[in-house]
Amino acid sequence: MKPVWILLIGFGCLLPSAALAQQRPEIRQVPEVQQRFEQGVILYNNGNFREAEQVFRELIKARPMHQLITASLIMHARCSYWLKDYETVTQDIKQLLLIHPQSRYIADAHMLMGLVHFQNGDVYKAAKQFLLAQRYARSPVLSEKVVRLARILLSDYLPLEQLQQLKTEPVGSDGQALIVLAEAEQYLRANDPQKAKSITENFLSIHAEGKFVDELRAFLKDRVQRILNINRIGVVLPLTGEFAEEGRRIVTGIKFAEQEIRRKNAENINVETVIRDSGSNMILTVKAAQELVSDPNVVCLVGELENLITAGLAGMAQAYRMPMLTTNATDIGIAGIGESIFQTSPDLQVQARAMARYAFFEDSLRTFVTIAPHDEYGSQMVDAFSEEIDRLGGEIITQRWYYGVPENLGRQFKEIREIAFRRVFLDTIRPQLPNFAALDKDSLWNDFLERVKAETHQDETIVEQSAAYPVTNIDAVFLPIYTEDIEYVARQLKYFNINAKILGGEYWYLTDLDRKKTLLRYVDGATFVSSYYFDPESFEYKNFRNRFRKATGSTPERWELIGFDIGSFVFSLLDASKISRQDMQMRLLQSRPFLGRKGEIRFDLQTRVNQFVHILRIQGPKIIKLPFDGEQYTGSTGSE
Repeated sequence: MKPVWILLIGFGCLLPSAALAQQRPEIRQVPEVQQRFEQGVILYNNGNFREAEQVFRELIKARPMHQLITASLIMHARCSYWLKDYETVTQDIKQLLLIHPQSRYIADAHMLMGLVHFQNGDVYKAAKQFLLAQRYARSPVLSEKVVRLARILLSDYLPLEQLQQLKTEPVGSDGQALIVLAEAEQYLRANDPQKAKSITENFLSIHAEGKFVDELRAFLKDRVQRILNINRIGVVLPLTGEFAEEGRRIVTGIKFAEQEIRRKNAENINVETVIRDSGSNMILTVKAAQELVSDPNVVCLVGELENLITAGLAGMAQAYRMPMLTTNATDIGIAGIGESIFQTSPDLQVQARAMARYAFFEDSLRTFVTIAPHDEYGSQMVDAFSEEIDRLGGEIITQRWYYGVPENLGRQFKEIREIAFRRVFLDTIRPQLPNFAALDKDSLWNDFLERVKAETHQDETIVEQSAAYPVTNIDAVFLPIYTEDIEYVARQLKYFNINAKILGGEYWYLTDLDRKKTLLRYVDGATFVSSYYFDPESFEYKNFRNRFRKATGSTPERWELIGFDIGSFVFSLLDASKISRQDMQMRLLQSRPFLGRKGEIRFDLQTRVNQFVHILRIQGPKIIKLPFDGEQYTGSTGSE
């Protein structure tokens, strides 16, 4: 909505000149009136509205009526307007129209009344007066100014119902054209281009000529017809900045998906992708989103990469009810920003719960410890995993955290060893001591440690003698850690002799293990959850890879596959028709599971988060996919 000062400037620029006094003689010629009038004009132009008002008040009260009576009335009305005496303005205009309804100042009078109505809050009447002013304006300068004022009110203030009512007023064909332009624009904002097309064509069929006819024809061609003929997918990804490489590779995948859909079904697909650079920057992301959401052709957004920036983009999309698909964001709650947001990568909660269900049901594991970085990623993964294990009836024996690079986790692993051995010791003596609940467990445990030291003639306890005493009563260790941390943690897990299965998160998707034999010693057999997987040796992938290379000159891997899957999924929801954002929203909600190159896109209807994950295992130097459908266990518990 335009501020009031724009309207005031439109009036303030129309300062009178001596030419205003040159009017056809009316009633009688009074020589001294001319000089007095010019004095009033000088005062007005200098901003002395109070003194100017007194001069023009004398002139309009002078008898007999003189040749400058209508000019004096319009000038007195202008002074009164700046003095905020709107009642006097109205009286002056009425008197002017009564004395001389054909006055050359009729357009000025209508413009002034429009400003008064606007100041009084009656936008409808103000718009009507501006349109009447443009109808009667003789001066191109005045015409241009009142048209500008009229456009502001028609476009930014009046609702559709009042625009339709205004068309019944006697504002002339040019005024009608301005109303139709504003009305059609509102239909476009409401995503109803067909109605905008209809009213524009109807007007042009009746009015072949006019001041704004060419503008209406251009509006119909350049705005309405384009909107009726295309669906745009707005893509916001980092093409520059910290994550430029990943962003560009995703874009490559999306573009190849578009190329593939056109190759297979060109006649039945109506889509265009619009790529915008986020620069790995929140401000640039918001600016790109503002541009895209203001384009009525855009029916869906895709973006970004980082969790925080993706959340900001999601907030923008939700504010405009724009359907949006995330690319790689996994933070819990992003889709919860609003019903327009769809998270194509399973979030950390989905991933961790799936890992827990696999461990419990498929591997029959029951006791767990967790070791994770003490940050948002580690906390979300551990919390979700632990909650699911608790729900299923398993047990989290202990949780341990670290900060920074985990080069030395000796304290954490010793604590785990002590908890494990103490658990075995207490479980062993519990049935032997009827009064076990009342005993001092710490004293019993410490006595046991000292006795073992004495019997084995060692200075270290069994907790510290990791080589001699393995931990065997922990089924699995859940390690949602980063790729660069894996070697540190896995090596120490082996050193402290904790014989438990390794469970991990998506960062365990290790490549080139055939060249990392030392690392493979520690991680072989680890099971982990991932949102993506592809078998580089499969015939299907190789065929796809060859087509991709031929079209793009690059080899499709993780980021390209993410882009290809999202693009293919979105394009699969479109056909030859033009759809609205609301239509796109419904198509996303009603979409069936979509099998892509890296996995499925399978949205939960309530959370709008992809529920599909892969359970993978490091087997020698290869990553293999394990058979698992987590959905069959979603509502199950261990007791069942």
